[in-house]
Amino acid sequence: MSQSLVRHFMTSSVKTVPVDFPLEQAARIMCDEQISCLIVNANEAPVGILTERDITRAVATNPSNLASILVREIMTVGIKTITIDASSSDALALLKENGIRRCVIVNAAGKTCGVITQTDLLRAHARDIEIQKQVLEDRVSDRTRELQMLNTKLEALSLVDPLLEIGNRRAMNNSLRQLQERIARHGSRYAIALIDVDFFKAYNDHYGHLAGDKALKLLVSTINDNIRVADSLFRYGGEEFLAVFPDESLEDAAISAERVRQGIEERAYEHVESPLGMLTVSIGVAACRFESENWETVLSKADSALYAAKNSGKNRTETFAAVTPTHTASPQTG
Repeated sequence: MSQSLVRHFMTSSVKTVPVDFPLEQAARIMCDEQISCLIVNANEAPVGILTERDITRAVATNPSNLASILVREIMTVGIKTITIDASSSDALALLKENGIRRCVIVNAAGKTCGVITQTDLLRAHARDIEIQKQVLEDRVSDRTRELQMLNTKLEALSLVDPLLEIGNRRAMNNSLRQLQERIARHGSRYAIALIDVDFFKAYNDHYGHLAGDKALKLLVSTINDNIRVADSLFRYGGEEFLAVFPDESLEDAAISAERVRQGIEERAYEHVESPLGMLTVSIGVAACRFESENWETVLSKADSALYAAKNSGKNRTETFAAVTPTHTASPQTG
């Protein structure tokens, strides 16, 4: 049981009588009020209790002389008291230790304030259980909300590349799947561009992997600067990226991809191991216009276009349509 105070559960409207009160009148009060006991006070402090059992015993032993009997002569003395600020668990312990059904509540001055019974304590116990239940339910609800928030954050983190802070392969798959579903429902279209950094292994070998990571971050920043807000960029793997262009045709996506390629070329990030002396990218572009053409197929087409760009000298953009270059650069080696 928790520490509810007896003041919240005691019966405060208890009837009291003085020690010299006539028994006959005390019995009449109990009958009229329909109560089972009276607290007997001396100077407002409890000195005994008069119960139905006490009256029954008096009637049995002296039936002809009840009018002359005073409460003090038959009351139960040695009553147990507990202060008004005591806990309900303390009161329950007092009842159990003494084998009694009720105890008198007194204030700091020792004057009678009320009575608390086993029934009152059961009510207190039931209330405590409800409070504890509500506290536990609130804690569970709070914990559930915290876990939901953490799961949401973890889910979001599971879709982000930790180095480049763009969508990872899983996020890319989700995005393409959703675009494919839009085509099935609304007949829309989309295009993609696979972007691969040229001679990147040589870059890492020469400058080191930390410098390679920094270079990838710079490239991501440049790519994002040259695509629309509606477009998305994902890390496809290693030094490969995938740009997704919702509602764009193959031709428009090729223009967007070429803008990305030119933007990187114009930044002229140093790469002494490249024939051009700077970081460049090769890009393959493909589009989806039919419901029956799934995103894996579109991705495969973009990969074929990228392969063509690599084989055609790198630092160029190729589309899957007949694998015709939209930009021609001077031939590259390697």
